[in-house]
Amino acid sequence: MAKGKMIRELERLYESHELPFLPTKLKAKAVLSIYRNVVWSVKNTAQCLVCEQEVTYGSDLGEALSYLENFAPDRVLEDFEARVRNLFETKWLIDIIDSALISIKEYPAYGQCYYTILQYSYLSREKYSNEEIMRKVALEKTSFYQRKNEAIAIMGIALWGYALPTLLKEINDEKKKENRNENYANL
Repeated sequence: MAKGKMIRELERLYESHELPFLPTKLKAKAVLSIYRNVVWSVKNTAQCLVCEQEVTYGSDLGEALSYLENFAPDRVLEDFEARVRNLFETKWLIDIIDSALISIKEYPAYGQCYYTILQYSYLSREKYSNEEIMRKVALEKTSFYQRKNEAIAIMGIALWGYALPTLLKEINDEKKKENRNENYANL
């Protein structure tokens, strides 16, 4: 099967970021495939955490946190902190995927189409059939599957070529800033 013009362009874009095309695309598809379940899990975990806190410590969050910090056994506090940290880390990853999706919408060729395909195929609360999505984007079967394949490839470059490197740079810049502040404080 011959590669389409857009896939060849995307392969060149991957090369410019020194990313292997197929493994990165497959990772993007895997991330997209679990997104809906992860979001559901995070939502339910957060709701359970709030309900647990209200039942165990009362409805006042300040009092609950004060109890955890001052009176609860260390194991209970550590467990609570780990659960909250895990929740925030997962939410952070969801935000990265969401920002990558927004950047895909801005892609010059077929951006809105790619966005719609990814949104309804992987990210929306309800799962839509390919036939329903084909109607939403007004594409015939062959064109739809070609665009879906391209959309997944673009998600790979949006995540590993742009979103994650940008985030890592921000984290490194923040660490450098903190280190400078600590050095000045120690003078």
